[in-house]
Amino acid sequence: MKTSSPSLETRTHLSKEVISQIDRIRNECGHEGTFRMAISNYLDKGQSFFEEITDEEIKNSFEKLKKKEEEDEAKKIISIMTPEFIIELTETGRKLAKIPMWDLLKYIQNYVYISN
Repeated sequence: MKTSSPSLETRTHLSKEVISQIDRIRNECGHEGTFRMAISNYLDKGQSFFEEITDEEIKNSFEKLKKKEEEDEAKKIISIMTPEFIIELTETGRKLAKIPMWDLLKYIQNYVYISN
């Protein structure tokens, strides 16, 4: 007896609450490219990594990144990723870590444009 798999619509269905929750995170992020990079960073680093980051660690990281930025500027080195941008990626990753992984993947499949 052959069983059929659920339809694509069934497999990718998300509740309105989950869509709203992720949309809110996406809107708080401020820029679509940043949101997409945060997802990439989140998937690269792993959910548990972001769940364990504390506010104090983010504050300490920001201070270290700012100091490095000042040192680099003195050496005429310009970085594409500012301390503020790195912290924004980390904070967005922390928010995304609260979303169940499969819900996030369904959201990505349905709502995030993936380009080459």
